[in-house]
Amino acid sequence: MGTDFKAIRHYMKSWKRLSFRSSFSLKRFRHLPKLIVCLSYSQIYDDYTQVDPKSFLRNIPTFDLLLIILRYQNQIHYRLHDPEYDHKIIGLLYDVLDESERERLNKSISKHHNLTFINAEGTLRFIRLAFSCFTPQRKDFELDESHIKKIFKAYLYCNQLWTDECLKVNRTAYSSVNQTNKSALMDISLIIDIPYSEFKFFKDFRTQLYKAIKLFEFAEKNDFFAPLLEAFYKDRNVVNWKDYIRIHFGFFESSLKTPAINMKGVPDAVIKFMQPYLVNQSQLPLEDNLKGQMPTFLRNQFLLQSTLDPDIILVLSSDLLVDKIYQGLKFDFASLAKANGIKDSKGRDITQKRINSELGSKFSEETMLYSVMDMLFDNRQDLIRKSGTETKMYFDQDGKSEPDYYLRKGHSLMLFENKDVLFPDGAKYSGQLLKLKESINSKIASFKKVKNEKGKFES
Repeated sequence: MGTDFKAIRHYMKSWKRLSFRSSFSLKRFRHLPKLIVCLSYSQIYDDYTQVDPKSFLRNIPTFDLLLIILRYQNQIHYRLHDPEYDHKIIGLLYDVLDESERERLNKSISKHHNLTFINAEGTLRFIRLAFSCFTPQRKDFELDESHIKKIFKAYLYCNQLWTDECLKVNRTAYSSVNQTNKSALMDISLIIDIPYSEFKFFKDFRTQLYKAIKLFEFAEKNDFFAPLLEAFYKDRNVVNWKDYIRIHFGFFESSLKTPAINMKGVPDAVIKFMQPYLVNQSQLPLEDNLKGQMPTFLRNQFLLQSTLDPDIILVLSSDLLVDKIYQGLKFDFASLAKANGIKDSKGRDITQKRINSELGSKFSEETMLYSVMDMLFDNRQDLIRKSGTETKMYFDQDGKSEPDYYLRKGHSLMLFENKDVLFPDGAKYSGQLLKLKESINSKIASFKKVKNEKGKFES
């Protein structure tokens, strides 16, 4: 599987003309403090409250306009905010603006040295906007600078949407910040950062890869998971889990080079493997007002197939590909158990709750935690280390729960507790501070003295 740039050349013609050709430069503003400020619609235009953002994208094929944005989103995503590259992308915007618009942009630059344009939050909103006014591809369509300007204006509008939401929260929280309510500052961070935190930085595939390998090795030898594993292989059109990881990781690696992947010549097994993740274009356009809860359909539909050339697949988020290596497996197992009527050895239904319980008690702790801790401290002869299994007998005598891992050096003792925590999308994307706090309290922490609630932190 590789990238054939010849096959997608017709999507990228305009970029040869849209070079960084302007005299635009931020060097003269380097004396200003380094603050990261998101460039948004109202900084350049005055009609934000009157304009229909869908009007910018109508008649531009959705596949093409998403390719434009995702090409640069990937570059930003894997550069960990490189200001120089941000400036180059702003230079592209500068090139398509007229003189009065450039003056407005320059005023923003004079106020804020570190401007950013393409970002994770804006791109998620932009995908929503693009799918809400979906336009099929056309053979006679050729992207030009007027289209690029409209795409950038739509993106600026999306930036305005999420930054306005942040400002609204800021005003509410800051107004209540005083000597007796300093926690309001934390409220700002919770409601602004939590919905987007998983998309702000690229996900480390190495941990997902390691956990997936350990899970598959565990499942092969476990009577509860063995039938689920067989159903999983059949559903994913693979012979075994090594094929699954090889295909999935190969696809992910290709997505790092370009968001548009050429599948020509790829074995049918690979194409069938990716089909469950394709966006169902017959369901487009989506009804979306672009506000409130973020859509969750992207978790399972993050690939968009070209209708002009079905061999070309657009990856809407490489991070969601990483999720599927391991993080999504427990949900896949539950869906397959329900769809195929799979029962356990006693004829009982296999539910998501039971899968989570089995993984939490027998995999996360005994397989993952123990192996990782043993590897970390394998050569430390000065340490006494015991797994939860080894210390259980001592705590059972007092009727207390044993720690998951025991580590001691001289008179210093460390006890480790390992927990699987799932933060629900319903709370994460609710935009409601109370829901976020309730979910954090119920899943992770408690601010009251609690009894028999294992795994929570007590204040």
